[in-house]
Amino acid sequence: MITFTQDPKRLANFNEAKSKFEGLKLFEAVNAIKHYKHYESTDKSNGFHTQEYLDKWKWLPGKLGCNLSYVKLLKDYYRDYNFYPNSPEWLVVLEDDTEITRNISIDYISSILKEADHLKSKMIKFFISNGKERLSDGIFEFSPEIQKQKKYHIKDNFYKLIPCWGTWAQVFHIDAVNILLNELPWGDHIDQILMRAPVFEKLNATFYDQDFFSYQGAKRLEEANDKLGSLIFNNSTTGKVDWKKLIK
Repeated sequence: MITFTQDPKRLANFNEAKSKFEGLKLFEAVNAIKHYKHYESTDKSNGFHTQEYLDKWKWLPGKLGCNLSYVKLLKDYYRDYNFYPNSPEWLVVLEDDTEITRNISIDYISSILKEADHLKSKMIKFFISNGKERLSDGIFEFSPEIQKQKKYHIKDNFYKLIPCWGTWAQVFHIDAVNILLNELPWGDHIDQILMRAPVFEKLNATFYDQDFFSYQGAKRLEEANDKLGSLIFNNSTTGKVDWKKLIK
């Protein structure tokens, strides 16, 4: 679980989640909110993001922290996978505003991953929010109701994933990790990269309808102070979030 340990509520949520999810480990989130200059410099040295991305989102430092957390996690996993012969082919990634609603065993998750292998899916997503996104062929609307339409159903709890933003809870196959790392330098937020060509087509991603995760963070700007809120929306360098900048 990618965890911003400076936030007591998010750290407490991780500890609660760990007690319910067998094998769950803490991954320290990159704190670009407090140490932006350091991480911006590190980012430029390593070529993780385009200069255009860094310039465009400098006013919202949590965006860089989020993306860099994923870059570091994916790179660490890729290194370990290639170094240790018994490393798993799948990486479960939760963000620290994901709540575990009941006990989950490794065997249970493994059964889901085994079925995903049969479907040749390289990523499984566990949450669908509500929203609209501009894709190359126009505006695309998404919601849980749209996602679970019959035309997207594959079998059992699996559905063909529709383009959607948000990265609160998902599983990446090692092939998906390779695909994402090969996209560096990233020119957008991680969820946007996952949604758009050519990555989206390569992933053959699926949605899994489940009852063991729930989301306690902000899906929209107006929810920035609800429950666990939003580290990103609440840490703008301008003191507030300009909605127009978010959708440009």
